[in-house]
This record gives sequence, structure tokens and C-alpha cells, in this order.
Amino acid sequence: MEVMHSILKDDPPEIEGQISSALDRIVRRCLEKEPARRFQSAADLGFAMQAISGASWPPPGALKARRLPWRWLAAAGLLFLIAAIFGARTLFSARRGARQPTYNPVITSEGNVGDAFFYGELPLYDFRPTDGEKHTYLIDNAGGTRELSIPEGDHITGISSRGELAILRLSGEDGGTLLRLSLAGGAPRQVLDRVTCAQWSPDGAELAIVRRVGDKTRVEYPIGHILYESASPIFSCAVSPDGASVVFTAHDTGKIDQWFATLANRSGTITRLGRVGAREITVQALCWRPDGREIWYTSFESTELGTIYGLGLNGTRRLLARYPGDVDLRDVSPGGKALLKQSTSFRRVLLYRDAAPPSDISWQNAYSFGLSDDGTAAALFDFTSNRHDFFVRFTRDPLPVRFENGTPNLFGLSPNGKWLAVSREKNGVPQSVYVPTGSGDEYTLGADGVELPTHVAWLHDSTRFFFDGLRNGTRVLFIGSLAGGNPKALPGAAQPGPGSSWIHVAPDDEHYCALDPDGKWWVRHLPEGAGKPIPNLSAGDNVIAWTADSKAVFVEGNGSRSARRMDRVDVESGNRTLWREDPDPKGLHGVWFPLITPDGKTRVYTFGHGLSSLWIAEGLQ
Repeated sequence: MEVMHSILKDDPPEIEGQISSALDRIVRRCLEKEPARRFQSAADLGFAMQAISGASWPPPGALKARRLPWRWLAAAGLLFLIAAIFGARTLFSARRGARQPTYNPVITSEGNVGDAFFYGELPLYDFRPTDGEKHTYLIDNAGGTRELSIPEGDHITGISSRGELAILRLSGEDGGTLLRLSLAGGAPRQVLDRVTCAQWSPDGAELAIVRRVGDKTRVEYPIGHILYESASPIFSCAVSPDGASVVFTAHDTGKIDQWFATLANRSGTITRLGRVGAREITVQALCWRPDGREIWYTSFESTELGTIYGLGLNGTRRLLARYPGDVDLRDVSPGGKALLKQSTSFRRVLLYRDAAPPSDISWQNAYSFGLSDDGTAAALFDFTSNRHDFFVRFTRDPLPVRFENGTPNLFGLSPNGKWLAVSREKNGVPQSVYVPTGSGDEYTLGADGVELPTHVAWLHDSTRFFFDGLRNGTRVLFIGSLAGGNPKALPGAAQPGPGSSWIHVAPDDEHYCALDPDGKWWVRHLPEGAGKPIPNLSAGDNVIAWTADSKAVFVEGNGSRSARRMDRVDVESGNRTLWREDPDPKGLHGVWFPLITPDGKTRVYTFGHGLSSLWIAEGLQ
């Protein structure tokens, strides 16, 4: 009891012997009764000791060794231990409180949250329940809900501080018509066609847009004033809080296909802030932090699900938040609140053959990525997960075959089902690798004098394939072979236009179709290279495969809400007829590209069902 009383009440005695006054002050500060008056960390104590290291000391031998009374040593040790524990808890609690944001739910239900924005500090969003119509809601200050009348097929791209909506009426990959609609009512006013993105300035007086003009894509701010123009795609524009700049995602088709967050000010000065995605991109919104010093965005990489970054104007990137599952940042309010969408989806892959009931070939929530010409093998892959395994399911077997290390190409299964084209990275550079689905050795694509060779499409002999790469700085389409050897470049007239995509080779291996940057589907013949557009097809049509006679293509049609439709389109005349309409399973809807065999007898669809939530996060920093 005497010791404890002394610890709590009595001051320590004078230290006998000669020590410097500076050291005496440090010792007494360590023994202070009040914790706030002690050193707050070992680092602080060390700094103080270092500061007096040059102080005057008595000559050697002047000090006489003497022990402090044991009770004072015990008291000092106990106090130091108590102070350390208390200080650590206080510091940890303060840091934890500062770093942990709070989350308030807006909606959680079966279905899908689509567009979501802040109107000031209030959320505006649309929601489509499973097997239902889309509804658009605005939450008011009292927590009430106001439903807005937004036609089916129209998508909100932003809401101004003056209460005016920017809406896109989409018409395909070439964008759509930009509309303006006031919350006060009235009919929407048409502004421009071929627009892909539109965002308001902070004062609500101007719009920044991305639109197609000829074969180029432009960033304009305000409308009519060109800040940036490119032959490659541009996504996700957003105006800075001071209204002086626009940030957007631009495609770089240099030696390595990649995407950059790019900044343009009103005078047209362009600054590349940083890389946000590789060749394969999941388009996400770019959001300004309220102080205008940083861009927030959900990772564009499919392997970084639920990861949100902050990108500084000097190009420095930092991790802002990482969530389990599929979480997207949709908007940031002027007050710093973040609007987050969380999705939990359950997928089923069904194989339809003629008029027979569908077969369930699902595995681990994967999507269908390829189908053999005879319909007996299908490639499956879940690109929304962080795993790098994929599967090939043979209809003769009860379980799929698992493969590791790679991302399958869409339509990457060879026509005979014996090979799968996948992408792998080596030292940060993507490579195309051909993996046998049975026994055999892998084949890694390589070609002398060609940089970054990349698989594009299979020829139907299943030993040759299209691939593209850079030759003397120009992107060229080649024919390669699993047997190796020198690849053969397509003749000049047979080369697709720059930026072409969705290449499909006909079963006769003599011509192919591709979606060109002009928004048209073209057929080009390999021997002589002559080509022409397919009548009655536009960028809004998804060509899935050629028919067995190489005279027509299968196109995903606009079926009813309860069925998947496949049309046949003649490549010469453009005549379009219904081929098949397969009913959706109850409670499910199509979520991915369909697959079909050349004879049209086997179709594969990926269906989905899930939960969707919208949250307001406060305290992200």
C-alpha cells in the first residue's frame, strides 16, 4: 500500500550524483503523474535523448554509481506500461474512427440498380426488379421517394445543380441522342446525335460531352468547343468542381493496348494522368473529389473487383477502399458522400438443342465463352472474379475440365473444341497462348518482326487463326498456325479498318465479317480482298456466328422479355428472318452474349438472377 500511495501521490526524490539538467528533465517527464505530460511514444523519447546527446557532461569518474530506490524503479516501470497501453488504445481508436466510413442503405432488392447520381446531396437512381419495368426515383430531404417518368431505353447520364437531367436515348455502340429534361416537368428536348457520354458543369449551365463525328470521337466542353479528338474510343467524362477541366478515359493503341485517365482544360491542354486499364476494360465512372485534387474511380481491371482508387492530378494513385464482391462507385456529392452500388449475381448457363428442354451446363457462377461447331464442348469463365481458372465442359461428361492461369478469349474455343485461346501476362506484357482441351502441349503465339501478337479469331480448320500485331508501328491482321512457321499478312484490301472489332470468320475460311469504326458490319474476302457492308446491320446489332453455308450470319435479336431470339441475316441482301426464340427460365434473364453453332441447332445462353443494393458512404478519404 505504501508503494502504491507513493506512486500516485509523491514526487520522486532528487537523483543523487551529477547528471545534466537536460537528462534530469527527461527522467522526470517520464515519471509525470499526468499521462498527458509524459512522452507520448518511444519515438518522442528517443528524439529527446538524441537532442541532448551533445550537452555538457561531467568528466569521467565524476559520476558515482547509485541505485534508485527499488520502489521508484517499480513505479516508473508500471507508469510507463500503463501509459503505453493507454496511448496505444487511444491512438488506435482515433485512427480507426477517422478511417472507417459509415454506410446508409438507399435500396436493397431483387433486380438491378442502373443509373445512380447525386442531386446535391440526394440520391437519384433507376431500378429494374426481376422480370419487371424500370423505375426511376429521387429521394427528397424528408426521406420520401418521388418517381420520375423516364421512358424505357433512355438512360440518365447526369443531373445538374439546377434540376435538369441529361439523358441518352441509345441506338447502339455508336451512342445515341442526347436529351435534356427538367425535373419541373415537360417533354425532353433533343440536343445532339451520336453522343456516348454527357456530364453537367457544377453551375448547371453547360454540358461536357463525348460524341462520334465521322470516324473520330470527340470531347467537347461546352458543346461545340473541341478539347480532344481521337480515332479510338473515349469513355466516362466528368467536369471538375471548378468547371475548368474535363477528365475522361482515352484508349492508347500503342505497343500495349491500355486506357488512361486524361485531363483536358478549356484551352485544350491535355494531361495524361495515369493508366487505369489494360486491353480488356470494364467501363467505370470517373468522379471528382469535391476539392478537385483527385479523381475517384472503381478499378477498370476485371481482377480487382470492388477496388476503388484515388488518382491525383500529378498521376499518383492510392488505394481508397477495397470491398468484397462487386461494388462500384457511381457518384460523389459536393459534400463528399459516395454513392456505391453492390451487386450479387447468380448465373446459369443453359444449352438448348433443337426443341428439346434446355440442359444446365453451369459451373461456379461462370459465363459461357465459347462453343464448338458441333455443340459438344463449351468454354466457361467467370471474369468478374479474381480467379484465373477456367473450364471446358463436354456434354458427354458430368463434370467440366478445369484449367489454370489465363483469361479465355470470348469465342476463343476452336471450332473442333480441341483448343482454347487464352491471354496470359509475362513481365507485364500480354501473351496469347493456345491451350489443348485434351492431351498435348500448349502453343505460345510469336512472330518474328511482329510486336504484341494477339489472337483474334479461329479459322474453321481449327489449326489456323487470325491474330493482329504491330509491324513497323502499324497494326496488321495475320493468319497464323498452330504448326508455327511464318505468319501471312492479309492483303491490303482484306485488312480491316483501324479500330475494327468483333471479327468472325466464315466456315469456308474464305471471308470474314467485322464491325468497322464507321458503325457498319463489313464482309471482306480473303483471296481478292474485296469487301462491302452487310445491308440492314448497324453497330447496335450483335453478330454471333456465321451460318454453315457461309451465306448468312446469326444476329442476336430483340425478343420479348421472356425469350431469347436469334435472327438469320443474309449478307448479300440483308434479308432478316427469325431463326429461333428460346424461352427464358422462370425468374432469370439473359445477361451475356449468346452462342450458336453454324447449323443453328445448338444455342447456349448465360442467364442471371441477383440482388442489387445502393448505399451512401460518408467518410471515404
